[in-house]
Amino acid sequence: MPTSLEELEDLLRRAGLTRYEARAYIALLQLGKGRPLEVSRASGVPRQRIYDVLASLAGKGLAAREGQAYVPVHPREALEALASIRLAEAKLEAERLRKIASSIDWEPPGPRPESTTRVVQGVAASIAEAVRVIVECDEPPVFVAYKVLDRLDEFWPVIEVLVKTLPGGSTVYVPSDATIPEEKARLLEERGITLRRTPCAYLDAMIACDTIIIGVPSTRHGAETLVIQNPILARAIRERLTRLPGSPGRTSREV
Repeated sequence: MPTSLEELEDLLRRAGLTRYEARAYIALLQLGKGRPLEVSRASGVPRQRIYDVLASLAGKGLAAREGQAYVPVHPREALEALASIRLAEAKLEAERLRKIASSIDWEPPGPRPESTTRVVQGVAASIAEAVRVIVECDEPPVFVAYKVLDRLDEFWPVIEVLVKTLPGGSTVYVPSDATIPEEKARLLEERGITLRRTPCAYLDAMIACDTIIIGVPSTRHGAETLVIQNPILARAIRERLTRLPGSPGRTSREV
């Protein structure tokens, strides 16, 4: 819970609100209900902008209009609804792009290189890359989870998309002392995914078919991910992982 108006404004900005929207919304929370000019005075948003700003807040579900005044919607309720809207929009956009991709019938000239390396930035982009590889691969992937476990709750919305894409028989290696929430461990179990504990889990990676995806934390992008396509290296790492010392993971909150 933010302890100051500055922290609350920062959280709202991180949620996608503009500076004027965040300040007008905070003013509404303080007033409980306010006409545009009252909100303008309380927030410092210019009078000529306050009408558009309040209309935008209403459109995003953060405020409701009552006559000539506006009342705020509880932040938790409003942002949960906004998150659902954005998720639905993202799914529609993803389906649109998939249809475009499937309609393109083109192959680059010459043979494909046996080995390629590139960098992907951002957690969502990294997960999307992993999903793409899983869809194209005909064998269950192997994962190693390490630093991502420290921010599992934060990243879970996109990680859950990945988990629900995984075929049965996939394996996830985690540190021996890792704490896995029961509901998340249960989802892995329901999907037929094996959770194994090992003292050798010290990076975040996925190996599937000819692809190795290695992620590292990034203060700027959340994650920097190296994508290597090399069948010989991928097979060697996969075989090495299957020989790691460890034990099956438990699914209780004790872990």
